[in-house]
Amino acid sequence: MLKKGFVTSLALALLCVACAPKYTPLEQAVIDHVQAQVGPESRLSLRQISLADSLTYGQLLQQRIKAFEVKYKQDEKFLAKAVAKNNRGKIDRFDDAMKKDVYILEALRKMDLGGLADAVVCYDMVFSGKAERDDVTTVFDAYYAAVSPDGKVLSLQPGQKGLHKGFGKFLPGYQDILKDAGYNALSGEEEAED
Repeated sequence: MLKKGFVTSLALALLCVACAPKYTPLEQAVIDHVQAQVGPESRLSLRQISLADSLTYGQLLQQRIKAFEVKYKQDEKFLAKAVAKNNRGKIDRFDDAMKKDVYILEALRKMDLGGLADAVVCYDMVFSGKAERDDVTTVFDAYYAAVSPDGKVLSLQPGQKGLHKGFGKFLPGYQDILKDAGYNALSGEEEAED
């Protein structure tokens, strides 16, 4: 025969398990990643975690095009200043940069993603909470994580701005375009700001 106290304890334990939050695979990926960052000995508690947005390959391509359009305009302004100061080194540098910008823009505008255009590159998750360890508390207020469809955290930072920086590498053929333009695709020097 079971004792009354044991039955009550068992009922409470089952109730706690039933009430425990259930996370989607994307949410769990973020939680696991953050827990790994703060250390397994830290107690992580979230106030909120949710899906904020998603990014498709087509949207990523448009972001890259826009970023290089902005870069071209900036290089054009820098070239004009260099010409006004008759600075031959900077004139050559910005003239070269503008040629590369044009090459990349033309190649990106011709890029055909086919059926991949609507496929998701990543899901943007927003979360708030804190991690506590000993006397140290780390607060996460409106942090964002970009998570691949297979649950890999690709980027994590406070705020959404720049969350997809460097994501051009996920576009098929993008690295080759950069290489053909004369950039060292692995160095990251080609990345126009999002």
